[in-house]
Amino acid sequence: MHLKHQGLGVSLSAREWLHAVCAVGVLALTPAAGATEAIEYPPTLVKPVVQTFHGVEVTDNYRWLERNDWWAVRLWGKRQNRVTRKLLDSFPERQRIVERLERFYGRSYEGYPVRYGDRTFVWRHDGLAEHSVLSVYDDGLDGPGRVLLDPGEWEDADDYESELAGFSPDGSYIAHVMRRRRHCAGELHVLDTATGTEVGEPIGGVVSSAFVWENDSKSFYYLRWTQFKNGKDDDTFWARCVYRHELGADRDKDRLVFGKNASPGDRVFFTGTADRTHLLLYHIDWETGEYSADIYMTELGKRRPRPKPIVKGVTAVHRFDIADGTLVCLCEHEAPFGRIFRCDLDDVSREHWELIVPQQKGPMRDMEIVDGRLVVEVLEDLETHLLVYSLAGEFLGEIPLPGIGCVSSGRLKQDEPGYLFWVHSLVHQPTILRADLDEPKPVPVHVDDYGIDCSKYVMKKVWYTSRDGTPVPMLIAHKKGLKLDGDNPVLLYGYGGFNFVVEPAFDPALYVWFDAGGIYAVPHLRGGGEMGRGWHEAGKGFRKQNSFDDFIAAAEYLIEQGYTRPRRLGIMGASNGGLLVGVAATQRPDLFRAVLCRMPILDMLRYHLMRDSHSGAAEYGTAEDPNEFEDLYAYSPYHNVRAGITYPAMLIVSSVNDRVCDPAHARKMTALLQSVAKPGRPMLLWMDPEIGHYIGDHRLRKVIELEADEFTWFMWQLGMIDGPEK
Repeated sequence: MHLKHQGLGVSLSAREWLHAVCAVGVLALTPAAGATEAIEYPPTLVKPVVQTFHGVEVTDNYRWLERNDWWAVRLWGKRQNRVTRKLLDSFPERQRIVERLERFYGRSYEGYPVRYGDRTFVWRHDGLAEHSVLSVYDDGLDGPGRVLLDPGEWEDADDYESELAGFSPDGSYIAHVMRRRRHCAGELHVLDTATGTEVGEPIGGVVSSAFVWENDSKSFYYLRWTQFKNGKDDDTFWARCVYRHELGADRDKDRLVFGKNASPGDRVFFTGTADRTHLLLYHIDWETGEYSADIYMTELGKRRPRPKPIVKGVTAVHRFDIADGTLVCLCEHEAPFGRIFRCDLDDVSREHWELIVPQQKGPMRDMEIVDGRLVVEVLEDLETHLLVYSLAGEFLGEIPLPGIGCVSSGRLKQDEPGYLFWVHSLVHQPTILRADLDEPKPVPVHVDDYGIDCSKYVMKKVWYTSRDGTPVPMLIAHKKGLKLDGDNPVLLYGYGGFNFVVEPAFDPALYVWFDAGGIYAVPHLRGGGEMGRGWHEAGKGFRKQNSFDDFIAAAEYLIEQGYTRPRRLGIMGASNGGLLVGVAATQRPDLFRAVLCRMPILDMLRYHLMRDSHSGAAEYGTAEDPNEFEDLYAYSPYHNVRAGITYPAMLIVSSVNDRVCDPAHARKMTALLQSVAKPGRPMLLWMDPEIGHYIGDHRLRKVIELEADEFTWFMWQLGMIDGPEK
């Protein structure tokens, strides 16, 4: 009997399958960093598949591990998990790390109160509960409050997330989405804030990232997955479309407002305008990687809205908004750092656009119309600036900020004057500031207090030189008073892709690492968006090697400057960052002691054929193109592992539920690394049965467990704790 999977080119005899999943094998590794116990790896069948790419024969010994739903593959993964779990759980320090994380995450706190109409709403979180509770006050905070929404009371509550869609303008209703973890859509529910009762039937298939109430608080717009036919055959696809719902009406009769001519790969999004007069709708071509957009608008208050086009094919649109009859647009059209234009609503054609804010020294990340003025967020050399302009383009000043960090600008919507925004950083707890734009010095109004004295820690920015001479910025954080003696344990984190900006966000878990004497470093690599569109272009496609060179150069800088040495240097990355650390470990194994590779893509010749990873084609290219194949084959981690090389110890974390980065990457790379592993360099896999690709898919308890595993792994491998005892 032979078992074959269509498309994988794998044909296995029953005897081979029995050997693959039933035999017991042992690889005795010399203990590392004090370890005294050998590691027993499950045996893995080697079944070569030879495929020819543009005249080049490529052998894949573990293609059978791409079969995600095959019982034998799942059994192999479970056996790998048992090895990893047994090892990490043997460290007594792991439980102490768990307890420390529980103290950070288990605090009880209140959110900042927001007011809509005559009602005030406050989120509260109690300890290690999975969900926050929303309370409402009818007579201000001095009066009695009552619980309006408690997701913890739902059946199977821990399997769901509650995402607030929006408060109605008069405070009479709230809309929220119940979404099962790891699912991209959920059910939209509307609650009457006076009684707490549900209004109408829930609406399924809803994407919670966009929601706008009408001004009368009786109807709203929302985003819903809709199925379309793909051509004349029976093939179908799903796309996001904008619908309008009236309270009390049949949900099946909701009007489709935007997206009815969808094609595969399209993305639709919408927002309400600052003056609450219009709805702005975006149709984005996501597949090409150019992110060109067609923008439409329609007036609010119309029962049969008919969106009309504003502009088509504009490049890299960040934001449109309307105030006082003026359309304002932030986009990168013919300007890699972005510019802001305005025009009258009476004529929105491109030839009537007027430039009001010119290109700055760094990328414009966002804009917000506040109290009739324009607040523009600019990121210059990793430092955020909030610039204030009139709608006519007159520069009015800058809102001072405490230093390098994250700014969530204008995200707190309520009917109060002034500008509310979050600030935080690696060494600064999240704080809400309010700025009066007439005298814009901001005043703190709320702090998320984790009980950490951040004054004991420091973060600084440095510049280093990459392989081709390009200067690259990096942030380094640690406890004050640390000696740079060349022997400090360092975690080097990187991403460098998809125009994504790696922000120095506050993370309480990092203080476990800081307090153990560790250093945390984040280089801002080409391929990311920190330095504008050109920075992204310099690290994608045939230039992707620049991202890897930048990361390797960061490690070399940390060693040269006396922060650490190779045996005390660990690297970590997730998703595209998982590819990054996989490449770094295979191209420069001498630089690193340990690797944490989360949710990775590692087989760059086949990634676009797996699950939903085809969307990365615009970023990486594919092996179907002969020139792109050459580049991909040169750096693909799975195709660059060689026998006889001492690779850093590696912990690869993935999930059977990951729809973005197929778990086959993690399985195949683990099997290959275990086949060439040298003594003292364990190669481990953790295939989590619960989590998804994104952190929002994780329960709080799971977040704590995973972070405890990661810190335990690095502390062991970097010599900060003793190895497991027999």
